[in-house]
Amino acid sequence: MSANELQLLKLRAQEVRTLMIEREEHIRRNPLDFAARLTLSSMRSHLDDLNRQTILLEAEEARGLIDFRLIGNQVTNGTIRLGLLAKLAAPLADVLTAAAHRFRYPDDDKPGSWNLVSGMLDLRLASLGTGSTRLYLTGNATTDLTGQSLFDVSMKQLFALLNADQDSFFDSLHAMGPRAARAAETLLKAMEAEDVAAELMWTSQSAQPFYWEGRTDRITQLRAMLEQTEERQTETLEIQGAISLLSDTTRLEIREDGKTKATKIRYRKDQLPLIADLTVGQRVVLEVEKTSFYDKSEQRLIEQFRLGGISSR
Repeated sequence: MSANELQLLKLRAQEVRTLMIEREEHIRRNPLDFAARLTLSSMRSHLDDLNRQTILLEAEEARGLIDFRLIGNQVTNGTIRLGLLAKLAAPLADVLTAAAHRFRYPDDDKPGSWNLVSGMLDLRLASLGTGSTRLYLTGNATTDLTGQSLFDVSMKQLFALLNADQDSFFDSLHAMGPRAARAAETLLKAMEAEDVAAELMWTSQSAQPFYWEGRTDRITQLRAMLEQTEERQTETLEIQGAISLLSDTTRLEIREDGKTKATKIRYRKDQLPLIADLTVGQRVVLEVEKTSFYDKSEQRLIEQFRLGGISSR
């Protein structure tokens, strides 16, 4: 939707408000004019519809609009049972909030931080649409002083998990953290139990479209992968070597002494100043948090790393 169309919507809404003021004044002078009262009621409904359209279009322009299409016998003609809506909306909000919190804060238990992140994301059900049933959800996609958006980051992590294959699954799991992963498992279990398939669509700040086709077989597969994964332990250790990759997408790689394969290490948003002066090829000693995942289906351990600090450079 173009900016011109959005402007036309706003102008139309203003015209309706002006007509409503005139109609209200007429009713004050003619309180028994029931036709005028019916017209005013119709105008209010029309204004509500224009306001809803405006909210959706503004969210779409700001890259804060999520189109969540549900497919199944329980979600038809733009309707959904309240119980099912709660089962899906709550864990979806938990996934995004937990992923954003992990990206923003080093401490999961920092007092007040969860409410702060939830408020920053400002996730809302903005409207219901037809075509099976579409949930139009909005979030606050505003960027901060570093040019990053918590909403953008958490949505990308959600899509990374939903579209993950065997090779990228544990990387996406570690990026969003255990709390977000458990919430994703809860969401998928609810969809599986209620026999609901889905399509999820969103466009990022960089205008990149993201899409997930949540067929029932994919939902079952991904739920099983999450269920078969156990986070074993997290320990802190030091690794040393030469920086082989630096990325502004919260990842760096180091080629450890005595190893041929580079170790991938994630870092938090608030650690950007810490790595700002690092260069490729520079030798460093890093303090990292190593998390081990156990894949029950293949009986193997997978290690993921997160930056704690820089011991020496």
